Amino acid sequence: MAVLTYSLQGVGGGIGDNYPGDSNWRMRSNTDGVWETWLGRRGDVARALMYLDVRYAGGVHGITEVDEPDMILTDDLTLIAGSNTGENEPVAYMGMLAVLLEWHKQDPVDLIEFQHHETVASFQGNRNPFIEHPEWVACVFEGVCADSDAIFSSGFEGH
Repeated sequence: MAVLTYSLQGVGGGIGDNYPGDSNWRMRSNTDGVWETWLGRRGDVARALMYLDVRYAGGVHGITEVDEPDMILTDDLTLIAGSNTGENEPVAYMGMLAVLLEWHKQDPVDLIEFQHHETVASFQGNRNPFIEHPEWVACVFEGVCADSDAIFSSGFEGH
């Protein structure tokens, strides 16, 4: 019997106990759990979640008129646990923000992430500002703004 294998060039999808390198890892669940994505893609995941934080700011969807949550990244486990109800809550907390900020710094935007971003944008018609301007993460999520005039004059309203 042939074993089906494929190569992802060392960036995930692995099988086995190769922690922390080639797979996604989950232990336990909710605020008692830990989830990590493979090395080399952690920044990608962090920037995607940061985009969701600024994209989903509550209110009503302009086309479907369905309520949208205000998704907020935080380090507060109590808020994260409290918003995990299985219902469409008006505010959804996710974390851990400090870990995501570290992942963003450890794994800068690379060509693969940027090409993926271009493909997604071609279908969805929207863009992730943290891929195009990774320096904006410090301003929006840490309050460290080197040139906030340039950020806000671009039309990016932020977190």
